[in-house]
Amino acid sequence: MRKENHYLRIYFVLLLLITARSVAFSQCSFQEFSNEQDIDKKSEMCIYLTNEYLRGDLDSLKIISVELLISAAEAKSAFGKAIGYKCLASYQIRTGEIETGLEHFLDAKEYFERKQDPQLLSEIYNEIGNAHYLLGEYNDAIKAYLKSLEYGKTSPDKTDAFNGKNGLGKSYCALGDTAVGVYTMAEYKNESIKASKFEAAADAYAYLGQIEMERGNILLAKEYYGKSVLFSRRSDSKVHLSHALNNQAILQFNLGDMDSSLYYFEESLRLREQLSNYKGIVESYYNLGFFYAATSDFHNGYINYNRSAEIAHDNNFIGDELDALNELIAICEELGYKEEQENYEARALVLSKHIEKKNTADKDIVAYAEGIIESVAVEDKQIESEEEESNSFIWILLGGVALILLAVVLKRRK
Repeated sequence: MRKENHYLRIYFVLLLLITARSVAFSQCSFQEFSNEQDIDKKSEMCIYLTNEYLRGDLDSLKIISVELLISAAEAKSAFGKAIGYKCLASYQIRTGEIETGLEHFLDAKEYFERKQDPQLLSEIYNEIGNAHYLLGEYNDAIKAYLKSLEYGKTSPDKTDAFNGKNGLGKSYCALGDTAVGVYTMAEYKNESIKASKFEAAADAYAYLGQIEMERGNILLAKEYYGKSVLFSRRSDSKVHLSHALNNQAILQFNLGDMDSSLYYFEESLRLREQLSNYKGIVESYYNLGFFYAATSDFHNGYINYNRSAEIAHDNNFIGDELDALNELIAICEELGYKEEQENYEARALVLSKHIEKKNTADKDIVAYAEGIIESVAVEDKQIESEEEESNSFIWILLGGVALILLAVVLKRRK
């Protein structure tokens, strides 16, 4: 690779680091990844970090994906390129670039089909199913999830044998086949419990609770939401428990039990404050703002939405700050706070423009990495072509030797 490309690489990696403050919480692991020179080890580390960052640090996921793609281009590594596209696609389908993410998953899939890697194929097909699900293409999603389960049967990771049932159940429900969907989700829940995947079980119970709420089965919905809290506690994940308590608060709100709803919202907030989970804290204050506004207590609604916006601002959660500001604008209009309303509107406009610029910058960064990959694709093809020519020559040579040996044998028989 030319020297100027090397300097460009350094520039873009630095730019990526600047755009994501949240990488600091896992700085050690990220630093090891960034310093790793062996492309195969770097790719394996990227897989591990992707599983970590998918839980709520998508900016860091973007960083490691682009970093790996650039490194793979420099090393001319097809494996690194495939992993890079897989990880980048996971980021893209969660940030609105679903069609582009789907294309990258298909690129990665082609490589691992040639290598016949059941574990990565199971994971990729599961994510392809997720992409189709988000696009509302439920039949295509079902096909992908079934393929994920098929590969999962021979995957060394035993959870791959049932992970696809989560999306599969949701897809059947989305198509209106609730009976099959609920049955599939119940299977996923049972297998998660058997494998001690309590977080997955908690999520499944929460979804089943949501379905039963929509069907009007209130008692069953309450039972499922309660089980979701129970398995969240068993998972020893306080983050997960805070989500389950938040779901319980929403359930009680929908049931009209406002005292219980407020209790669970506040319990979720307290847990998130203990964990210093600022993203969760922002969400909790936002939910409390919603609770008070929905019960016509606009003063407390204003206080909680404002707190949500302040913490989001302090932690550079731009999208969350904008969401809270939009609610504050509506409450200010209700309360007649004209000056505050104008201030919030001005700030919201600044944030909207910033988000637009950031989205453009993100696309430029990804496009740069893809351009680097594309620039070495011809070289890769040339190498493959040379290998094919070399292999052809070897087969011709072996064929010639075989014919000579055959002629010798026949001559001796005569």
